[in-house]
Amino acid sequence: MLIAVTGQTVRVDELAGAVTGLGVRVRGVRNERGWSLDALAVRSGVAKGALVALEGGTGNPTLTTLLRVADALGVSLTRLVEDGGEPAVRTWAVEQQTVLWKGPGGSVATLLAGSDGPGVLELWRYDLVDGEGRASDSHVAGTRELVHVLAGRLVVESGPEVVELSAGGSARLAGDLPHRYVGGPGGGTGLVCVSLPGPV
Repeated sequence: MLIAVTGQTVRVDELAGAVTGLGVRVRGVRNERGWSLDALAVRSGVAKGALVALEGGTGNPTLTTLLRVADALGVSLTRLVEDGGEPAVRTWAVEQQTVLWKGPGGSVATLLAGSDGPGVLELWRYDLVDGEGRASDSHVAGTRELVHVLAGRLVVESGPEVVELSAGGSARLAGDLPHRYVGGPGGGTGLVCVSLPGPV
């Protein structure tokens, strides 16, 4: 499934069925946890009205909203945006990978794969043009991210730390601090693995 995005807003005008399915999955996981909408609102920091619209399939959620809801529920974003169970081996063809962010300069963040467990893992590909970046709010406490640069250069910022990585370089960072990935001189492509602890 491809969710087209502009900036950080998921466009639902042509994806009403996908958003309806997303809402059903959010409500299902929330009910599995035995949480009210109020409880999810408090845990995620997302307004109850926005959650009602999301679960009803009428909302227009931002990527930040979707990440906050997934973090609070302790599930991968993949589980919320894709329909289907969790087989022993799960594959994602290129056309099944989910573009969730496009920058105004042409940068793209694609959710390649994800898994639930007691903790959550997500694998992302960032294709960032020179100087353009994708910022992320703090995830839940204990979240860690690994980044590996496939080509070019990426600048990684987490809290007060800023490092520049070249092709072949890797880093680990605290995802429970505000953080950002930026295309270095000439731009860069990297893989990012996000590891979140289980439900909070």
